[in-house]
Amino acid sequence: DYAIALARSGDPAKARDVLAEAKGKGIAGTALKLIEISCAYMESDYKSCISMAEELTNDSSVDKDSAYEAASFAGMACEKLGESAKRVEWLRKASEGGNVTYLKMLADAYWQLVSDPYIMESQKKVYATESCKIYEQICNNYHITYDNLLNLAIIQYYIEDYTKSWATLDQCIEEYPSKYKEDYHLSMYKAFIYEDTGRADMAKSEARIALEIVEKSGQVSAGNIESEAVDRLRSLSR
Repeated sequence: DYAIALARSGDPAKARDVLAEAKGKGIAGTALKLIEISCAYMESDYKSCISMAEELTNDSSVDKDSAYEAASFAGMACEKLGESAKRVEWLRKASEGGNVTYLKMLADAYWQLVSDPYIMESQKKVYATESCKIYEQICNNYHITYDNLLNLAIIQYYIEDYTKSWATLDQCIEEYPSKYKEDYHLSMYKAFIYEDTGRADMAKSEARIALEIVEKSGQVSAGNIESEAVDRLRSLSR
């Protein structure tokens, strides 16, 4: 576990030292394989990482938690290789045990597919809906964080579930009140929901709050991925 933690933290050299020490002490089996998988990932040997993970997860004698761990590394390796569909497949395996970290990784993998220009809009909605379901599971059954709530609200907005998105935004503000004046996303999506539901007059005030935060913080610059959303805010604020 220590070597895997080192590898995850970005210190593959130390992890390799622990691996060598483990071999020297005669440690073998699943524990050793997991260390090798994690080291391969951190050394950017993604194909080897996936290959070893596949071998381990196909071994019926391996305990489930170790198989989930191996699958999570394979999922991360697929992300690095740009293999989005395989990433989702691996992370589905990793999250079968209900580990919240792996569930979030899976939700994010589905959500990332939404930005793929080669995927049809109808399929993007399917992926977004899957991501939404997982984030709802996380927020309902595990420790709630601001980031998880905000991600859920944004995805709910994307799939046009405005009622739920609004409620989740309100929950963000209720549980993290200081964020309303710090993170423009809260007032921005409230403004967008107002506009999309035919209440442009109400959208103006929220848009102005969001723009004030953007201008003070400099969170969005020209060419930023959300610069188009800020342009929409400026239009609403007039």
